[in-house]
Amino acid sequence: MKNSNKMLFDDFVGETKERFDFSVNKETLESFAMMTGDYSSLHMDEAFSRRMKYRDRIVHGMLPLCYISALRIFRVRNYVGSIVSIDAEFSQPIYLESNLRITAEIVKKRSSNRTLSLKITIMNIRSKIVATRASVAVKFEKGGNKLIDYPSAFVESDIGLLTKSIRENKYTFEEVREGLTKSVEFEISDEHFQHFLEMLQKGLKKKCERPEIRTSLQNVIKSILCASLVSTFIGMHIPGRNSTLIGFRIEYLKQIPQMKKLLLRGEVKRRSVGTKGISLGLSISDNLSKTEYAIGSATVIVNPCPKEMPSIIEMKQFTDYKLTDKVVLVTGASRGIGETTALLFALMGAKIIVNYYRGKEDAEKVVKQIMQNGGDAIALRADVANSDEVNEMVKAAYRKYGTIDVLVNNAVKDFLPYEFARLRWEDVQKEIDVTVKGAFNTCKAVIPLMIKGGGGSIINVSSMVTDNPQRKQLKYVIAKSAVVGLTRGLAVEYAENNIRVNMVVPNFVETDLVSNIPSAFQKKAANQTPMKRNASPVDVAQAIVFAASSFSSYTTGQRIMVTGGGLPLL
Repeated sequence: MKNSNKMLFDDFVGETKERFDFSVNKETLESFAMMTGDYSSLHMDEAFSRRMKYRDRIVHGMLPLCYISALRIFRVRNYVGSIVSIDAEFSQPIYLESNLRITAEIVKKRSSNRTLSLKITIMNIRSKIVATRASVAVKFEKGGNKLIDYPSAFVESDIGLLTKSIRENKYTFEEVREGLTKSVEFEISDEHFQHFLEMLQKGLKKKCERPEIRTSLQNVIKSILCASLVSTFIGMHIPGRNSTLIGFRIEYLKQIPQMKKLLLRGEVKRRSVGTKGISLGLSISDNLSKTEYAIGSATVIVNPCPKEMPSIIEMKQFTDYKLTDKVVLVTGASRGIGETTALLFALMGAKIIVNYYRGKEDAEKVVKQIMQNGGDAIALRADVANSDEVNEMVKAAYRKYGTIDVLVNNAVKDFLPYEFARLRWEDVQKEIDVTVKGAFNTCKAVIPLMIKGGGGSIINVSSMVTDNPQRKQLKYVIAKSAVVGLTRGLAVEYAENNIRVNMVVPNFVETDLVSNIPSAFQKKAANQTPMKRNASPVDVAQAIVFAASSFSSYTTGQRIMVTGGGLPLL
């Protein structure tokens, strides 16, 4: 573009473009806030802004747009330019210290009334993303272009546009109602021109000793200052600190006067529940004469308030496993993992139903231990593979305790090795009947009680053999693999009933179930585990209790691995 000070209006032809680079630093941001009174926490409070979706302080949307006043197009010889309208869209946030490039293109020229239409873009130089787009209409009239000598020094406290300080509002979207109206009173004085240009100089890449103010630029700066107060109104009044200005339009009906108290009014016109957005109607007028100088609109997103984390006092409620007086049914609880799990639940204050099939004496010993230590328990026999027996067991438990809150499907037939060559389907079926059908039957009988009680927790005990099969254990692998599918299916189907279904998956556990396994193999298994030991029944019981407790209240359909660091890893 030619030197505009030597140009006449008619010299503007074709697709004339102009661009320059600038940055917005902390000093510029503070100057803008001081001048406009927009101390919105999103821009000025790092502790607040980093908890919002932007994760850091962002620049006022209007601040970079102020740099259009540095375009040479506004310094045309023998002409005074005035902004007729500004239509801006803020599509991306701009962060402090961002290097920006402003580009202005003349897209339309009307010689008859000396009007230019400018297309403005502000781009982040590093990311190449356009953050701001604007359309600006400018009208030129013949006039002088004299240099105005304003004082180089002024009192910082006197440079604000607002005649009265305002406090930052904190409206949420729900609190913003249609018809809500606020206003900002302001006055433009001589000092504001100098301060405005000195503010811009802090970010311009090409510095001047002192910015000049000419008569041709006065009207432009006044229009931009008024537009800047839209940011103040949004960030401080409606909705305040939770706002993001995404676009506005302002049309100037008359020249903005100096040394006159004016009022920027805004009113909520529409609310969008889907986008949490609001539309505002804007006007600038003289409150005394009722003369209207500008009208406009703005679109704003009301951001959700930062999530407040619970205090340490509030966290106390989460230190309890919340198993006291819960009714827990553990199948296969007369020995091994089931027995240990029943005892641990009892120590947590739960009431225990000790299910057994053939180990009546062992089951009664478990109950006796619990009762002698101040707990509450009952032993109930049932072959879990038999649905009638399971139903009778659950009915007896209901008569005793009135509900069942936790179900632990632990029953298993055996862990005896069978080579596939001599394995019969009948052997596989027997394993499936206890492990899979048994879990199916107990879930079928217990889930209605859990729904009636408002929720519950089901823990299925599986095995690492589903991921790391062992030789001669095909029937066990088949049965435990089916438990995986049962767990996943039930978790999805009953999540809306507040019933969580998870699976505890141990590797080799030292119980009498694996007493037939040679000790040499057991030692080898321990040495191959990163923690250099096999799992104990307590290790597994602790995982089961965790899965049933409030500590896993948002966990369902998952596998809780008890493997000492063994495969599979994450």
